[in-house]
Amino acid sequence: SLLAGSSSIKPTIFEASSVGGLWSSTHDRMWDSMKTNLSKYTCSVSIQDWPSETPDFPSKRDVEAYIQNLAQPLEFLENTKVTRVDMLDTPSGKSYRVSFVNNTTGETSEDIFDKVVVTTGFFSDVPSIPFDFEGFHGRVIGSHSYRNPSSYKDKKVVVVGGSFSGCEVAAEIAKEAAEVHHIVSAHAYVVPTYLPENAADPATAFVPIDAAFYRLDDNRIEKVSSYLGNGAVESSSGFENIYKTEEEDLRTHDYLAGLLGTNNDVFHAAGLVKTRKARVVISDQYRRMVKSGKIRIHKGKLRKLSNDYIELIVPEAVDGSNRKQFAIAADECVFATGFQPDLSLLSEDIKTRLQIPTDVSADSEALSFMPFVLHKDIMHPDLPGLYFAGMYKGSYFGVIELQSNLVAAYIKGEIPLPTEDVMRSNIERMVELRNRRPRSQFPHPDYMGMMLDYAADLKRLPTAEFLRRHRIITPHHFSGNEAAVQAMEQAISLSRSEGKHVANHVFQALEGESWAFRRVITDRKSKSAMNVYGKVSFTPIDAAGEYLLYKEEGKLVMANGAEFDSSHYYVYHYNSEQDTLDIFFSKVGEPEVIDRPFISMGFFATPEGWESKAYHLCGCDNYNSKYVFSFRGLSIPRFRVVFNVEGPAKDYTAETDFEIIEK
Repeated sequence: SLLAGSSSIKPTIFEASSVGGLWSSTHDRMWDSMKTNLSKYTCSVSIQDWPSETPDFPSKRDVEAYIQNLAQPLEFLENTKVTRVDMLDTPSGKSYRVSFVNNTTGETSEDIFDKVVVTTGFFSDVPSIPFDFEGFHGRVIGSHSYRNPSSYKDKKVVVVGGSFSGCEVAAEIAKEAAEVHHIVSAHAYVVPTYLPENAADPATAFVPIDAAFYRLDDNRIEKVSSYLGNGAVESSSGFENIYKTEEEDLRTHDYLAGLLGTNNDVFHAAGLVKTRKARVVISDQYRRMVKSGKIRIHKGKLRKLSNDYIELIVPEAVDGSNRKQFAIAADECVFATGFQPDLSLLSEDIKTRLQIPTDVSADSEALSFMPFVLHKDIMHPDLPGLYFAGMYKGSYFGVIELQSNLVAAYIKGEIPLPTEDVMRSNIERMVELRNRRPRSQFPHPDYMGMMLDYAADLKRLPTAEFLRRHRIITPHHFSGNEAAVQAMEQAISLSRSEGKHVANHVFQALEGESWAFRRVITDRKSKSAMNVYGKVSFTPIDAAGEYLLYKEEGKLVMANGAEFDSSHYYVYHYNSEQDTLDIFFSKVGEPEVIDRPFISMGFFATPEGWESKAYHLCGCDNYNSKYVFSFRGLSIPRFRVVFNVEGPAKDYTAETDFEIIEK
């Protein structure tokens, strides 16, 4: 669209299938419930807002409609696939022959272009499953073919791959399957889509993950101020930090561990050693399914599939030595082992100049990590007129928009091209990054620095004053649209003032955990006190994990010292429509069956944590309750419940303190 608006340039846009790429329903490589793992405030471009009713994390159909609306004014050669791009020497310089085929008619053609922009997407090719599974009796698919869990009901399922898709698919299938075995080879921190704004605050707000991760600190803002003052950044690499020191890596681990809090690092609990470069996976359900026992994590690598089982190789030592093998019975197997870009359209000459690996036997991750090296991921000095946008692992809407703006500005001559020395210097840095060990999860983990670098090249850096007012980076920061920037801030403000998402996070923090408790019951009529101590657990009672059984077992110590066994049961449920935590009485003799409602809790912040006050009339007795949940990151290490009961025959206060039992 940036080029289509130019009177002197007539772009030809090839689209192999339909607009939307991986998000397209025609392409359909995503499961039914797929949604973005970053919020709409990051998954957007500055020239188009989301419809107001769009949820914070849009569905795949929401994203498809968003992209199609963005592309609506443009004309495409639809259903036309580019099969080859060759660089040509002409009297006027380099040009490119583009060969293409009409997928409907099969007709082939070619044309010559002065400039070519490759935007086929990084996750455009699915590697073949690298195992012989012909002898396996069950079904084997890649995660791109997975749609929903219905066909896995009551089956034993193995999921291979411990990144985003692997965790999400495993969590979904676990709702229906008899067993889910998840094979992973590296540690990752599994975090939900809403995170604590301040992990140290017992009454933290819960904000979209990008609002927690992509917040500018004072040092970064001062660098912007310095750049705008003298046109330079102290670091020769610009704003982006691509080489984290070991100390920075440790700080990242500390931050993520602090977010998860007690008992929530499920990969570490399964015996996976933390790597130096922290890895993150985003999933709302995975940790819950692991903690409830519906998913079993296995560290190791798949050796083979045969008959009705799969065979694993598991290193007993950190260095991979002392390996052992064992088998897991399985009916189905899903491979979630990643995507890589489809570069088959590039000529061998272009591939050579881009340093695309031809033999990956010594480095199997090369094509999925950084298959080619470019200056700022958009151009190469040996390929003048050939540009790339959105062709790096982990591409974001905002980065793609800025890359596209920069490419369009170069093509239209609005900005001078960088010198050859500058480009080659940056390419050397990329080669070094690709060869470095250990590798980070993504080649460009510093999203904020990357955005600032592109904005600086485009002369669109916001002022330091603007950034101090609006620290959470969004694509709108670089368009000057302050009202759009404020949209996320307003949503976060509601999270603080109205306690949005708190009930859900309380529910998830309770699930699968156990607490030691001590209760003091003070009877105001008899002026005596009783004590109760014991253990409480919260266990899912349905396949989807929507209801938790509160099971309390302990000892009641009377004022005279006599002791009796004591037990109580309730059922907890997160009501997503009302954003409340609802508690029900259990049926006598059948504790997993709901009898009748007890209380419904909304929350407000206090210095001690998130508090809820509720009232329940039981016969002639009034139960006034107060619950206070004190968060540490995503966990609740302690909470307190107070009941003040008044009625014709009752007049007492029960105060109970709960402390989590660390595993």
